[in-house]
Amino acid sequence: MEPSNVLIALEEWEKWRSRKTKLESRLEKLHREREALRAEHEAVKRELAVMREAMLEPIASRRDVQEFPPHGLGRGMVDAHA
Repeated sequence: MEPSNVLIALEEWEKWRSRKTKLESRLEKLHREREALRAEHEAVKRELAVMREAMLEPIASRRDVQEFPPHGLGRGMVDAHA
């Protein structure tokens, strides 16, 4: 192989090696961003669950008072216990 061909091959190899390194670096950055977004998403889901529980808590406590008749009663059905 001629020296000029060897130099061309080395330059080509360096070009592809550099491209590979840049892509690996970009993939690592994207992975870190993805993990950060995933963590943020989980935190938002947890906060929504807490807010939902806080909103449903007063409703659940009112159910103990039995403001509404049992299921089926008062909806055109005859009460068998009456």
